[in-house]
Amino acid sequence: AELGMGMTAFTASKSLSIEQIRKAENLLSTTGRTTFFENENLLDAVTALSGSGPASFFYLVKEMMEAGKKMGFDEAISSLLVNKTMLVSFLLINNFNMIINCRI
Repeated sequence: AELGMGMTAFTASKSLSIEQIRKAENLLSTTGRTTFFENENLLDAVTALSGSGPASFFYLVKEMMEAGKKMGFDEAISSLLVNKTMLVSFLLINNFNMIINCRI
């Protein structure tokens, strides 16, 4: 959210109008992207998948950096190698998703 790249899932009472839901979505979108779910039960799954995602990612990065140090790299080089690997992997998966979505 701090970078304007957050992901917010939300639901709304059935008593709200489409206009009210869109206003809520516009407000929530100030921190990134949003997705609306009619089924409130899916919000727990969103938390498990997306909300816990950064912690899992950071854990993987930390472990890879530690493995690099055990292989003989100093901390700066291990960090550089892992950070670049993660960044390029992110760019590749985004590009791949964009290509796939264009074909649909």
